[in-house]
Formats: sequence, C-alpha cells, structure tokens
Amino acid sequence: MHTVPGSGTALATPPDLAVDPLVAAVTEIAVRVLRPCVEETAEAGVPRSHLDALAALARTG
Repeated sequence: MHTVPGSGTALATPPDLAVDPLVAAVTEIAVRVLRPCVEETAEAGVPRSHLDALAALARTG
C-alpha cells in the first residue's frame, strides 16, 4: 500500500475527491514522480518534465 501525499495531515485528499479518476491520477504522479526528488525540486524548482507529466494527465482526464 502506498502513502497518499498529505496522508494524516490537513493536506490529505478528502475521501470524496480521492475516488475521482483525475485526482487519483495526479496523486499517483505525485507519489511516483514528484516525491522521489522533493529535495532537489525544493532547491532548483519543478523540472519541466514533471509539469509535462501533469499536463498530459489533464489532456487525458
């Protein structure tokens, strides 16, 4: 079982939104793509490839 970003905090995705396919897809990208390089992203900014991954979800969702 993977951890949802914000789980256990005020930033957790509300359960009624978590079942939405687009929210679930964005959460998966956050866990799989964004989380592994959070420290680097905090220092250097969000890489273009991450923005492209999120934009691709918006086009398909």
